[in-house]
Amino acid sequence: MTRKEYTISDNNHVQKSEPVLRHFLLSHSDSIRLTEIRHVEIGFFRIKRFGGEKDIKFIETLGKLKPFFIKKITNNQKYNDIEQHKNAKYNHYFYRLTPTLKTIINKEKLFFNYPHFGSLHGFEDPTFYKKEVMMGGVITHEPIIILYLTAGEKSALEKKGVFFD
Repeated sequence: MTRKEYTISDNNHVQKSEPVLRHFLLSHSDSIRLTEIRHVEIGFFRIKRFGGEKDIKFIETLGKLKPFFIKKITNNQKYNDIEQHKNAKYNHYFYRLTPTLKTIINKEKLFFNYPHFGSLHGFEDPTFYKKEVMMGGVITHEPIIILYLTAGEKSALEKKGVFFD
């Protein structure tokens, strides 16, 4: 089956279709890549850092996800494996999508603004895989989703009200 790339970037369409897209990705994928995010909030006379090894909530998230852990890689790619500037470094964590992890992820929205303090604290941009083939990737803060679909999958999603660019 040939897969083609399809994008949904219209904010109204993405938000309206989010539950259908989340269900599709969770039911058609066997692993997920989550990208570690770090950000800083600068306030009056204080700096607060989120994400990474010094963020207790991120450490708790890693602990909660540990039973599903596959591997961690660091590279200069984000989103759908698009290379960023050559000195950029992003930590990507891969997890098996078991029924338990699917339940955890299904309680979250695929799109959010920073800071995000849900059950996936410290992560952004989930990318879904089946047998190591990318099924779709989410740019959480835009919101944009890129899907790799067969003609039948695209048609089924359109029948459920999903509009593609």
